[in-house]
Amino acid sequence: MTIARATLLATVCLLWLSSTHAAVESEPLDAMWHQQQLNFFYRAERTFHSCASLARRVARILQALGARGGTLRLRCTSEMPQHMGLEITLATPVEATAENILEATTFGPTDRLIAQVRGEDLLTANDIERFPATWRRVSLTSAGGLGIGSGDCELIHGMKDQIFPKLAVRVPDGFRCNHDSAVIRPNVTVEALVPLANSN
Repeated sequence: MTIARATLLATVCLLWLSSTHAAVESEPLDAMWHQQQLNFFYRAERTFHSCASLARRVARILQALGARGGTLRLRCTSEMPQHMGLEITLATPVEATAENILEATTFGPTDRLIAQVRGEDLLTANDIERFPATWRRVSLTSAGGLGIGSGDCELIHGMKDQIFPKLAVRVPDGFRCNHDSAVIRPNVTVEALVPLANSN
């Protein structure tokens, strides 16, 4: 190998490493909380969990992806060994666009009737809490001590298919989780919209 080719190869490797491991963080943007209720069904083929164990793992991942801790609630709806079900109530950041604000302040007849009976005021655009958030690369394995191992690949893939599409989460093309590896590959990462420090 010539010196020129060796130098080029070294440069390419350094560029690849920097693009793989550098933290992806966007400029702060105006965000708001989006509250929703989700159902998650975990089908176990290799790794089995109790209800409490599954809920803990799911909660850790959701909080790492920006879920507001005080609003996160998980309830088991099924506790069969091979088919666990969770009902998840949570609030996560979304960009405070005109469309998202309109959706959050649009109510149907049932919502209006319930608010009238309870003597509550319906949310208006001026009531919406806004805060700075940023798009950031989040590791689903080691960041924040999630305690997620290769045995949790079924869980991660299940959340990728059922939960992530309903959150402000981007799954990169290189996303993979290897069941047969002793350690989860380090590129099991996503990009999530998360509040800046002290905004949660």
